[in-house]
Amino acid sequence: FGSHIRLWFFLGPLLAMSLMPIIPNRELFAISPSESDSVVDLLGAEQSHQVVVDTNERFKSWFVDSGIVRESLQGNDVKSIYRKRIDDFAGRWVRNFWHMVYRMVYRWAVMTGWMCGTVVMAIAMFIDGSVRRKVRAATGAASAPLSFHVAAHGLLLSSGIVMTALIAPIPIMASFWVIVSGAVIVLMWRIAASYQ
Repeated sequence: FGSHIRLWFFLGPLLAMSLMPIIPNRELFAISPSESDSVVDLLGAEQSHQVVVDTNERFKSWFVDSGIVRESLQGNDVKSIYRKRIDDFAGRWVRNFWHMVYRMVYRWAVMTGWMCGTVVMAIAMFIDGSVRRKVRAATGAASAPLSFHVAAHGLLLSSGIVMTALIAPIPIMASFWVIVSGAVIVLMWRIAASYQ
């Protein structure tokens, strides 16, 4: 179980964030119009504008004001053709990396629109599942340990999918976060209902 957590939450995203900026296509690291349009369609113009404002403020305070972006973009004084090629590669990697980080912050801001409701519903479903488990135990119904195991791994997989979606080089529609929230809520119920 611990190896799954290390893979989904640490190694996978770390490798992706290190290797993806090598790709020379800058459009892969930008927020696509279809993705931003889906946020407007689902949240409305005012709320989607607030998402952009929050994203800009967070990115500025976390990375720009602290000087991290400026430090990473410095050092491009060219001394030779060999040095120029390395600087071109490094400069492209750094620019793509910061575009990707900005997109991650944007997707996180979109996702947090559902986080509060998801947490409240997940707690309610967990309580309901716990009551169902107690009722089944009181009536002598058979337990299903496999059901708990599958639901626990499904919840871990959902978390991994969220981590992957934050850095994925494809447009992530706003409805994706609603689907993930629904899956997490159902899995929490199943975990509570089948826990041994």
